Amino acid sequence: RNGKIKKFSRDENNNYIVEAMPSSGVRNQPNTWASDYDSKKKFYVKGATYSNYYNAQSYAFSKIGYDYDILAAKDNPWRFYCSSLVWQSWVSQGYNLDTNGGTYVTPADIEYHSLTIEY
Repeated sequence: RNGKIKKFSRDENNNYIVEAMPSSGVRNQPNTWASDYDSKKKFYVKGATYSNYYNAQSYAFSKIGYDYDILAAKDNPWRFYCSSLVWQSWVSQGYNLDTNGGTYVTPADIEYHSLTIEY
């Protein structure tokens, strides 16, 4: 399974995102997902408030400029891969979205967690 969970949007029109990418680390850029990917899924976190969403997004934005590292442990605050950025952002709000509790978090861990709901 090849999945990416890496996006946080700050503006209400979903025009810009924060993501962790191998080529540039954590970055803010225009949202081109509609043209870049054939299939996409959107999730919300069950029970999260507007403040939780805003603060999770703020956490992700605070990591812009940090390095990408696919081998970093999920809780490494200095290096990120796509799923670890999303996971850490939600852990900062009290939502641990890792299904198996291992050293790493994968897109499947987040997608299949009981608190993530596809819409």
